[in-house]
Amino acid sequence: MDIQLENDLKISRAKFGLLKDMLVLIFPEVPTIQKKFLIQLTPDELKRAYMSQAAICHPDTADELDKEERKTRQMRYQRLSMAYKALLPHIENIHQKVRDLESRQKGKTST
Repeated sequence: MDIQLENDLKISRAKFGLLKDMLVLIFPEVPTIQKKFLIQLTPDELKRAYMSQAAICHPDTADELDKEERKTRQMRYQRLSMAYKALLPHIENIHQKVRDLESRQKGKTST
């Protein structure tokens, strides 16, 4: 099934750009965030990736940090947390819409 962001999920290019900017913080290992990645991402996968990145950049996870490095980690952790909190409702909504579309498509093909 070919799901379109704008037509099926009502996600404009501008909104996709904003979502991508936040996803890059949580998924730094993904070289480019494509539409397919966003469509297939589940809330659980988002949470796992967030927790993994949070463990890496949390300022309290390293004992021997100088003041500047601690501040840098704290700022990164705050950006990461804000991105996660902003993304989660969108990913939940997208995931639900995708499941609904797939369910409707299965209903059409089975009749």
